Formats: sequence, structure tokens, C-alpha cells
Amino acid sequence: MPKTQDKPDPFAQLILDYEFVFRTDAGGRVLRDIMRQAHMFETTFDPDPVKMAFLNGERNSALKILSMLKDRTDVEDHMETQRFDYGLHLHHGA
Repeated sequence: MPKTQDKPDPFAQLILDYEFVFRTDAGGRVLRDIMRQAHMFETTFDPDPVKMAFLNGERNSALKILSMLKDRTDVEDHMETQRFDYGLHLHHGA
């Protein structure tokens, strides 16, 4: 009986695709711009609940991209730099 080929995992391929796109210099620049436009470095609070929901939706789009990248150390380092630029400091647990 012929050996059956395992079907490629579409989700695993999608993760590889995200890595391929966003690990290039151009992809890194685009990712940083997406993060900036998605309010990753500022609050999304707004007294208007509709506007706040909209802002959070934009942020969630950027978070989805970040969640697809396996090793986010360089992105996290960039975010930490941005926090200091904005006067926001997050403490990492041990």
C-alpha cells in the first residue's frame, strides 16, 4: 500500500507566512506602523463607548498579527522603548 502524505497544517503554514512577511526589514517597518496606527502605544479609552470599541478593534487587529509571530522579542523590545517614550513603564515578572 502506498504511503499517504500527511496533509500540511494550514494554520502552521499561516504562521510561517506571517513570519516570512514580518521578519523582513520592510515587514518590520510595516508592523511598527500598524502597531502605531492601532494605538498600541497609547490608551484606547474614550468616554464615547462606540469610539472606544472602534479603537479597541483597531488594537485587536495588531494584537492578532503579534500573536501569530512566534518570537516577538524584537517587537516587545520596541514596545518597551515606546512605553518609555510615552512615560509608561511595565514591569516584567520574574
